[in-house]
Amino acid sequence: MKKWYSYMAFHNNDTFKVGYSFRVFERVTKDLTASSGCFFCIRREHDTKEEAMTAEKDVKETLHDFRIEDASCKEWHHSKKRGVKLAIIRALGRVGLVGFEIAEGLGVKSSTTWDEAPLEEIKKIIKRST
Repeated sequence: MKKWYSYMAFHNNDTFKVGYSFRVFERVTKDLTASSGCFFCIRREHDTKEEAMTAEKDVKETLHDFRIEDASCKEWHHSKKRGVKLAIIRALGRVGLVGFEIAEGLGVKSSTTWDEAPLEEIKKIIKRST
């Protein structure tokens, strides 16, 4: 059975992408134009594609004020705007308090491992690196 994930991928150019996929690593590192700049990614597993899509929608609603207006899609957001850190944490809380996995340095890897991380640890990383 295919696993589906919602995710946030943070890039070195002060942006991050919100999305869903069954192959997050490939989506973030190979399919995106800014793939080499992805330094941190958070994902959460969902039981179905629909559940992952709903989580993505909820996150995007919470982060609407930080969306890059002239981007070719509505998935890209500013990571340095005032208030974005709190909004990211609030968005992650909306999709759940447990079940998150993180990976770092994706843009320079040919594969990666995902480590389980509690929301508290993710909050610390977000505050430190965005």
